[in-house]
Amino acid sequence: EDDVFAVSPAHRRGLLQCQGSLRDTHADLGTVSLVIDKRLQFIPWESLPIMQDQIATRLPELSSCSTQELEISNPRVFFLLNPTGDLRSTEQHFDERFRARNGWDGLSGPIDASKGVEIRCGIENADVFLYCGHNGAESYVAPRDLSRFKKVPSVALLMGCSSGRIELRGSYAPAGTVIEYLKAGCACAVANLWDVTDRDIDRLTEHVLEAWIPESEGRPRLTLAKAVRDARS
Repeated sequence: EDDVFAVSPAHRRGLLQCQGSLRDTHADLGTVSLVIDKRLQFIPWESLPIMQDQIATRLPELSSCSTQELEISNPRVFFLLNPTGDLRSTEQHFDERFRARNGWDGLSGPIDASKGVEIRCGIENADVFLYCGHNGAESYVAPRDLSRFKKVPSVALLMGCSSGRIELRGSYAPAGTVIEYLKAGCACAVANLWDVTDRDIDRLTEHVLEAWIPESEGRPRLTLAKAVRDARS
């Protein structure tokens, strides 16, 4: 134990030196794809000082690698906003703005079981599924059912607490809502590793959407990975 603590300052100096070098060359690195061991998924690698200026994505496995950037022009968006009814400030902030956008449709406020078919149809016909609520929308979209959908969106934005949490299952592959979206065919998913206040998530959501799918026509658009990177800063 003493040896570990004794070597830590040396490791820190090495990381800081590496960080300085990367800041001088990060423009040439493009997007860094992280393939992380299942036991290390909970670590926010993207927020380490050495990675803060870097565009980064996570991949469940090497076979998921792609050299193509995800591009969606004028996406059809289906949203679920505050389905439990207790995030009133989130609903008040986003509801009118979401409904005013061309190609956007969805449900706001308390949702009961009778809306299940409408939710499924909305997701199947969307390019982007945007969820603003608690966790990863498991109470309204069962992760195990996604593989039976006629079609899943290219992008899932699961803007709830711990929506990206991964559960370890011993020698078996890890499980989690975000993994089910990727397995069902989503090209990309954005999620949170742990609990975050609703105000922080609202700010992150607003920054990502405005940079990736800006409300104002003609405004320059960032890639989703860049939008997330900038919103984290």
